[in-house]
Amino acid sequence: MQMKYLILTSLCCFLMFSCQEKPASTAQETPKDTISAPEKRVLKPAFASATTSENAKKLAQKSNDFAVGFYQKIKDTQAGKNLFFSPVSLHIGLGMLYLGATNAGRQELETVLGVQNMPNLPEDYYDFQGSIVGEKTQIANALWVSNQDNFKLKTAYQQTLKTNFETDVFTSAPNDKATLDSLNAWVKKATKGNIPQIANTLPDQTKLVLFNAIHFQDFWTEENKFEEEYTKPESFFITPAQPIQVQFMNQRDKRFRYYENDTLQILGLNYTARNSLYVILPTSKMNISTIEQNLSASQIDAWIDQMKPKEAERIAIPKIRMETNFEVNEILKAMGVKAIFNFADTSNLSAVGNIPLFVSKITQKTTLLIDEKGTEASAVTEERKTESKSMAKPSAKFTFIANRPFIFFIKDYEMGAIIFLGRIMNPSETK
Repeated sequence: MQMKYLILTSLCCFLMFSCQEKPASTAQETPKDTISAPEKRVLKPAFASATTSENAKKLAQKSNDFAVGFYQKIKDTQAGKNLFFSPVSLHIGLGMLYLGATNAGRQELETVLGVQNMPNLPEDYYDFQGSIVGEKTQIANALWVSNQDNFKLKTAYQQTLKTNFETDVFTSAPNDKATLDSLNAWVKKATKGNIPQIANTLPDQTKLVLFNAIHFQDFWTEENKFEEEYTKPESFFITPAQPIQVQFMNQRDKRFRYYENDTLQILGLNYTARNSLYVILPTSKMNISTIEQNLSASQIDAWIDQMKPKEAERIAIPKIRMETNFEVNEILKAMGVKAIFNFADTSNLSAVGNIPLFVSKITQKTTLLIDEKGTEASAVTEERKTESKSMAKPSAKFTFIANRPFIFFIKDYEMGAIIFLGRIMNPSETK
């Protein structure tokens, strides 16, 4: 039996530069607890001691607030384009920066991340990541550390990342080929081959690179699966006057979690693990921009709380393959994170290393695939906690045809974290 499944991958890269001139002579000392490039990398079992603590759930909600705030900023720079990113990956990466930030840099990150009054934040991040990691979701973190100009990570900072983010650490000169090969091999393994390369070169001034990778792959449950024989070309309306032909996956006469009001429809599709895909579809008379303007994490939660099992006459969703690669510096600045990018004031990351640093670039690469795969599925139906409120058969069926721009997100139903968030304006665009 062929099943439809979803692959999602995200990689965040944080480059930190030094402003200081090179000293006349440098002692190229390898920092403690780091490894050289030629050593073979094996990803360790992730976050085995994590617990689903209340603070971890609180951090998940803060990540959701950040997710929608980031979405509101990025949509303004990408008018009419598809969007797709991992707010969890960004939040974790920025969290690693926050733990080494000082002065205005720390205050700005604290506000944007929403982590005020969380005194045990490193441990909370450990539980947050570990509560998301599972059979279908992997999280991995890494550091690349320059061994030039006698640069060293501060012991407390390195130990915090090693203990609470389980970071793998590489150290070498910026453009050592063996190290770049090892970094790219790490990225490829952490993303299950979906992102095979992150860097060809590193600028000579680079002193530190932080990486966070998230990979998600899962199958639909038996109730929510699509059959390949019903996939067919249909019209997707980029605008009411601009239809294009794309492949649509179809299902009929099955029950889904569902909610609608005068402005939108929301459909929930379950995976075999503890995650669900939600599609927010504006009504035919409503523009997606109106939904976006009023989007918030609390509004999303309110819509989900109102969803109930209901039988569908038909649902149709386009097949999607998409890759994104974008720099997030300007978006974060618009959200209020500015000091860490200021090369004229390098006092904002003074808890990271022994020389002044600033952040040069933060990028995120993501891949998305919703498609068929010839795989034997061993899916087991899993009841969701949110589905147990009412199983009474409704009297009327609904129809859900995602043939116009829509918003979608993947949410972990135990933690409540929005792991991926995006919109589809044109399913035929892959970049």
